[in-house]
Amino acid sequence: MGITSLFPQSIEGWIVFLLLTIGPTIFTATRLPRDANRKPNPLPALFMLAGTLVFCCTFLGITTYMVRNQNKWYSLIVVIAVIFIGFTVAWKLIQAALVLTGILKAPDDRPLGAILEDDEPEEEDPVPVHTLEEIAQTHDIPQVPPEQPNYHGYKLVLNDLGGQPSPAWSKYHGLGLGNARREYRLYGNPGIGLETSNFDSGSIQSGQRGEQLLAKAVANSPDLNVVSFWSLYGMDGHGGKTNADIDCVLIGIGQNGIVRRWFVDAKNYKGGADTRYVNTEPGVIARVSVGQHAFIAGVNGHPDLRVSRNMAHQRAMWSDSLPGMQDEWVVCMTGGQHGTPDVTGLLWPGGIRVVTVEQLLDEIRSYRLAYPANIPVQHLERLKRMLKPSGKR
Repeated sequence: MGITSLFPQSIEGWIVFLLLTIGPTIFTATRLPRDANRKPNPLPALFMLAGTLVFCCTFLGITTYMVRNQNKWYSLIVVIAVIFIGFTVAWKLIQAALVLTGILKAPDDRPLGAILEDDEPEEEDPVPVHTLEEIAQTHDIPQVPPEQPNYHGYKLVLNDLGGQPSPAWSKYHGLGLGNARREYRLYGNPGIGLETSNFDSGSIQSGQRGEQLLAKAVANSPDLNVVSFWSLYGMDGHGGKTNADIDCVLIGIGQNGIVRRWFVDAKNYKGGADTRYVNTEPGVIARVSVGQHAFIAGVNGHPDLRVSRNMAHQRAMWSDSLPGMQDEWVVCMTGGQHGTPDVTGLLWPGGIRVVTVEQLLDEIRSYRLAYPANIPVQHLERLKRMLKPSGKR
């Protein structure tokens, strides 16, 4: 069987061949992801072209082979093997093209295009890194015998010592959101975006409690002069919606007419006032018990956990969605009944600051924003359109 048997032998065959290869490639080319400089990335179109070519050539090849070798006993084995290999390779290439363009979603519910479009690769992250030895020295964590609970030889405990309730929890956890909704200062449903995440039920409920506490704090602080939006879609390289979840956007306008937005990712991580979170390596943080001079194990038995780059990616996607505004991207450690972990100096991937609820509210107050009625309507409508369906007012 020559190479010519992999291609059509008639004009009609060539028309079908081109429609099956060039058509999907052109469609993919209209949805190319863009990097932070808005330049299109051609990789998805190349994947689609390669995938459709492999598919068509495999189909034509096995058809020709079966006609020429129909009486040979081994022909069926060869056909099955070629079909399996050819179609598998074709589907993987086509699937990669669809995921990269955002038509399909990656396992973490985020288009793989985010990897291509991210202008802040991990190796260049402006995030401090600390070795275990440095962390142990700073917090006086002793080495222990191997038969005792340890993490790479350093003391390990299951829980911290807790602490007094955080000021935000004491003041706001028993309050509601009704007044803010009636006054058009709050839209959406805090925590609803987590219901479609890949987290387990315990993590979802914990995350929702954190978002709801932050929402109550904002809703019951009318002096902030912001309008809050909860559970929004993420944005892709074309300005379209993705299932990437943005917990909250707070928007206000300064006395000078500058519109300010705070994009907030609420975190209700394990630990109270005795816990401190520190950066260990790009994208990884660890828990330390200050009072017990020990690392604190999480649900997987390890004190370290990998954190998402979603905020860094979404910052690049939203940066030019509406020009002329001042944006702040922060992660907010909400804390609770046993206090708030110490997040001093902690950074998320991309150099995104981590703050407490109290710090976030104080930061917004420091701008002395004008009354929300002065916020341009188009900015509010844009955010309303990004609310997830069950999060609409």
